[in-house]
Amino acid sequence: MDILNNCQNTIDNLPLEMILEILKHLSLDDLLAIKQTCKHFNQILEDNDWIWRPHCLRLRTVCQSEIDEDRKQGHTWQEIVQRNYSKCVIKRKWMDGTFSNIESYEKLPPKTMCPLSAASWGEMLEAELTRETKKST
Repeated sequence: MDILNNCQNTIDNLPLEMILEILKHLSLDDLLAIKQTCKHFNQILEDNDWIWRPHCLRLRTVCQSEIDEDRKQGHTWQEIVQRNYSKCVIKRKWMDGTFSNIESYEKLPPKTMCPLSAASWGEMLEAELTRETKKST
């Protein structure tokens, strides 16, 4: 228990600028995890939306239309990441052919469908049709 108290005291004594410098180098998965560790980190991440921007822009390479629409609607970078992370993971799997050999909807693994923009579904369909064309030639 003393170790945990000492660790917490050390973190509390770090200047905010140092904590922010550390946080900006974390992966998206790490940020999402650390956000849940304590109220202090959660508040820091809530108050410094810019930390989420680079992660959001990386997700944009997969889900451009969804992220652009969320920005137009005025969502924060953090909200956009939280709203689109799982969508981007699913779209990336569809685009790389993970689900290409599945025979029917019933055989899809759970959580492989989600609401995406028409543009995203079009991209995924085009990728699938391209794969099918390459198989048949």
